Amino acid sequence: MKKLAAISLVLAMTAASLAGCGSTANTAAPAESEAAETPAATTEETTNTAADTVAADGKVYNIGICQLVQHEALDAATQGFQDALTELLGEENVKFDLQNASGDSATCATIVNQFVS
Repeated sequence: MKKLAAISLVLAMTAASLAGCGSTANTAAPAESEAAETPAATTEETTNTAADTVAADGKVYNIGICQLVQHEALDAATQGFQDALTELLGEENVKFDLQNASGDSATCATIVNQFVS
C-alpha cells in the first residue's frame, strides 16, 4: 500500500512538473508582433557602432570577473570573453580584474562586493 502511494505521488509530481514546461500560444499584442517582424540591426553593425563610440571617447573600462572554480571549460569561456571585449574595445581601452573564489560561494560574494565598491 505504501509503495502504491509513493508511486502515485511520484507520478503526480512528475505530471505537475511537466505541465510547467508546456508551451503557450503567442498572445502578443499586435504592436508587439509587428515589432518582432521588423528586422533588427545586424550584429556587425552593432559591433561597429560600439567600437566607433569607444574609439571616440577614449575611456578605459575596468571589467571584474569572478570565477567560482578553476575548470578548463570555465577558463576557456573567460578567455573568450576577454578576447572578444579586447577586440571590440581595443587593448588600451579595457582592463580586466580576474579573481577565483576557489569553490567557496562566500568568497565569491566578497569578491563581487569588492567589485561593486
